[in-house]
This record gives sequence, structure tokens and C-alpha cells, in this order.
Amino acid sequence: MDTETQAGLIQRLVSPNPDYAAGLLDSLGLSEPPSRERIHAEIEERLLLPKQKLPDHWLSKYQM
Repeated sequence: MDTETQAGLIQRLVSPNPDYAAGLLDSLGLSEPPSRERIHAEIEERLLLPKQKLPDHWLSKYQM
């Protein structure tokens, strides 16, 4: 997301226009609750599947 888009999004969040509320929620992915399948897929991706790369801050703690 570029700076202008981000600034516009922040401005719409700070002073929302009631006419554009549905569009704003849709652009943020909050227009409807997530499906059960989507929730399960995100849980699997974040918590159950192994990561391709360990976080950088782990290296200093576990390096021998």
C-alpha cells in the first residue's frame, strides 16, 4: 500500500462518511464475518503448518 492510499484510508477511518461506510468496511475485509473454512485455513496457516523461515529475532537466542 503506498503512502497516499494509506493516508486516505486513515482519513476515512478518522472521519467516516456514513454514505461510504459499507465500501470502507468492504475494502478492509470487514463487510461480513469470515466463513468457517477461511477461519480454519488461517488457523492452519498461522499455527499448524511449519514456517518456511524462522523469525530473525530467534537467531540470537538459539544460535550456538
